[in-house]
Amino acid sequence: MLLAILYGDRVTTIVDNELLRLDEVAAICRTSIHTVRYWIAMKRLPSIRPGRRRLVRRADLERFLDGVKASEP
Repeated sequence: MLLAILYGDRVTTIVDNELLRLDEVAAICRTSIHTVRYWIAMKRLPSIRPGRRRLVRRADLERFLDGVKASEP
């Protein structure tokens, strides 16, 4: 699966098993980076930390979004 998002003046292409930066996750979810950090802190959204950066696996983001959609009334 291939997904392209517009972020600022650039288009980001996201491929399966890709690692996403928090700003990319925020753009996909149409929310702020602060909200993404909150989801991570509350253990709702899994992330990894190679070095100083925090990244989210695309598969984990899709599972998170599927769970959010399932819990909506």
